[in-house]
Amino acid sequence: MGITACSLDDYIENNMEDILSGKYRIVYGSAENVTDPKFIQKLKISSSFSENLAAFVVDETHTIQSWGGISEKKRRGKRNYTAFRTAYGKLAMLRSFRKEGTPVAALTGTADERTLAVVEEKLALKNPFKIIISPNRQNIRFSVEKYKKEAIMTGLDWIVEAVKQHSAEMPRTIIFCNTMNDIGCVVNYLMLKLDKAAYAPQQPKVQGNCLVGIYHSNSWERNKKRVLDSLKITSGKIRVVVASSALSMGVKFPSIRYIINFGPARNILEQHQEIGRAGRDGLQSHVRIIYYGQQLSYCEEPVKDLVKTESCLRVAAYKVLNDRIQPLQQPHLCCKNCSALCDCQEEQCLCIPPEFERDTPCYLNCTKCQT
Repeated sequence: MGITACSLDDYIENNMEDILSGKYRIVYGSAENVTDPKFIQKLKISSSFSENLAAFVVDETHTIQSWGGISEKKRRGKRNYTAFRTAYGKLAMLRSFRKEGTPVAALTGTADERTLAVVEEKLALKNPFKIIISPNRQNIRFSVEKYKKEAIMTGLDWIVEAVKQHSAEMPRTIIFCNTMNDIGCVVNYLMLKLDKAAYAPQQPKVQGNCLVGIYHSNSWERNKKRVLDSLKITSGKIRVVVASSALSMGVKFPSIRYIINFGPARNILEQHQEIGRAGRDGLQSHVRIIYYGQQLSYCEEPVKDLVKTESCLRVAAYKVLNDRIQPLQQPHLCCKNCSALCDCQEEQCLCIPPEFERDTPCYLNCTKCQT
């Protein structure tokens, strides 16, 4: 395309003259880098950057609230609260280094009214022009299942059976966990149950051939790269990834068929970030939340409402983002609760990905199959 670009991370410790002089059309930077005192000091003594700046764009702006120190816990006065990434709450300082009239764009795929207000305040946006698109992903089917704590792992047995049956053809699946302990427990359970089936058939039993991957913020970079590279191509060996929410932003995988929440996300925006990894190719995909009661004690009210509702799960999931969303016209494609009301006599289980044979057993034991 002929558009020059660079990462500020490559220059923050070195000569930044190429960036300041306008050599690059696009400069990417993390919140920490663009608020780094070294970069800010350079901006103070350079007028060329401000003159060349065409736009200031902040992506994933919902993190200004969740990571930048504007959290519900802090609002309630919790002492000694420390934000996860405080730099997200300081991005507005960059506005002072742009010439008057330079546009500012704030982008996110998940923001409720409260988050929008925080973003406007923290980025000093006055009467911004808003473009709001419905977040409703009609190719995603929702289901929720509650277990006793001692039986929660059995909610993953269908994944074990699917991997054993389909091996390297297993539909791509991400299992999101809220804690490092949960990640470890889930991985250990899967590997123990799968045994040799955890590896690509007729291949050496080494990490590079393992069908199960792990991804979290503390993963070694080479392991993160292996997971990301594998998920970005349809022929990648990794079929099941056990991950933290670190895998829910800034990535686009073409064919994730199942999103499993091993315990619901702590807040509804994080839940939607994780949901958003599924079905980006437009094919039928599934979000399944499994949990035991104690896990809800860490969740905000909208998440509790979602997992406890006896009505449409889709409506409950999206209502904080768009209160006009309705159940799908084909109830069995909407959610587990709506499926119980469906009388369309659909022959094939809609929990089965389209690339599977019609006689494949329903691993989710959905209401449609039970009837």
